[in-house]
Amino acid sequence: MRDKFHWRLELAYAIIYWSFTYSFLFLGLILSLEKAHLNWRSLVAFVVFFSLIVIDRRRFIQFTDNQMKLSYGNYWKKVAITYQACEKVEVFVDALLIHHQTKKTLLYFSEKEKEKMLLYLEKMYPGKIIYHANKYDQS
Repeated sequence: MRDKFHWRLELAYAIIYWSFTYSFLFLGLILSLEKAHLNWRSLVAFVVFFSLIVIDRRRFIQFTDNQMKLSYGNYWKKVAITYQACEKVEVFVDALLIHHQTKKTLLYFSEKEKEKMLLYLEKMYPGKIIYHANKYDQS
């Protein structure tokens, strides 16, 4: 079983990230419309825009047979957590908090992704899942 579930940034960071990303799209469009054809400046802006989209799509959690792999978008930061090392998983309305080896990993999911992923979590972690009816409070 190898399924990927894409997680998101926190809302404030997501707004900043996507504003930055779309600014390169609009910059590329403006630069290409100035000359009425594609020039190298507009191509650079489009390449930066598409590379930021690819980086966002690399942010996922993947379940394999004996571990879950967390990818943070950049190519050098990946974490593999074995199922035995995970102590508990807390499910909030807007987030998922994974406790493993004295660390906490907080992941935000859309509602649709979270519902699909909870089916896998219930199979992998019977008795380790704690459900909360409120949003995650960082204090």
